[in-house]
Amino acid sequence: MRSLPKKVVFIKVTNEWYQLIKANYITTGSDMVNIWKAGNVDPEMDKIAQGLEPGELALFIMKYKDGVNYIIGGGFFLSREMYTVKDAWKLFGVRNGVLNYDEFVLRVSDENGDPDNLKSATFRGVFIFSKKESLVVPDELSESFKDCDLLEMSNEDPAGLYLTKIALERRYPQLQSGRSEHDWPGIYLMAAKRIASRMAANFEARVLQAYNFTCCISGCNSFQVLDVAHIKTFFDDSYQDTDNGIVMRCDFHRLFAKGFITAYYKNSDTIVLQVSKSLGIKEAREYLAYDGRELMLPEDRSLWPNRKSLEWHRRVRYENWLRFGDIQPVPIKKMKDA
Repeated sequence: MRSLPKKVVFIKVTNEWYQLIKANYITTGSDMVNIWKAGNVDPEMDKIAQGLEPGELALFIMKYKDGVNYIIGGGFFLSREMYTVKDAWKLFGVRNGVLNYDEFVLRVSDENGDPDNLKSATFRGVFIFSKKESLVVPDELSESFKDCDLLEMSNEDPAGLYLTKIALERRYPQLQSGRSEHDWPGIYLMAAKRIASRMAANFEARVLQAYNFTCCISGCNSFQVLDVAHIKTFFDDSYQDTDNGIVMRCDFHRLFAKGFITAYYKNSDTIVLQVSKSLGIKEAREYLAYDGRELMLPEDRSLWPNRKSLEWHRRVRYENWLRFGDIQPVPIKKMKDA
């Protein structure tokens, strides 16, 4: 391992948080999560949190039913923000560690928090371990978590160095070489990747030709920034069919893959774009202007996007952070015993 962070922050999470984040992680892959605080924050802990620098590592600690604390994952600090509950839900959804918006509102109320001022720390490159992969926290460190939820440790400390090194080594098998983001991509993309490499060039050439080397949304025909996006990213026989591909400028492809945009048949002759309103919360408002735009499609209608594949993308991938796709978390009533 080339280098390690200079320090690591340990954050205590609940079993419920773990189950919800894990379910979303398995389905849709590594992404940003939001760890929030609604009520008063312990001054000492707030001081540590204020000292976090972008890119610093946080390891998430949870106590299993055996009474032992485990490191169940981690992430890299991105930013500290103040959100309204409504905006935090639109941006992160279940990645706030709550099942739905109504529960989110209730949780904030239970903590006597202000729904218009939610203290949030966002982490990206998040990784989650299974029970088997989880790392036992030494007793001396576990003792420190009796009275606090957040603890900072320098990697000059042997325990901090050991836990950081082992946790990142256990993350390593989840990393995907050759990707712009070296993270776990989720079960759909992983399953699709197994059959993509052998016929990728053939598939991309067919789709690019069908769309006359033009982005179906913007009309951009600069080859250097054009991508071929798979609509249904799953391992069935139609995965490499031309009608399961669509040409997009690289920024639109990223939004499509992340679930911020989708498309649907408005009628038999028209396919239009749908854009998540969450893009209007941060600095991505320019994409809202594309909402409802008619896609530019191949002359050969047999090469148009497959209707069922588009329906799948709209149902499963679009705004996927607001739900759990085809994998449901452990029922809340069972979480306490997990």
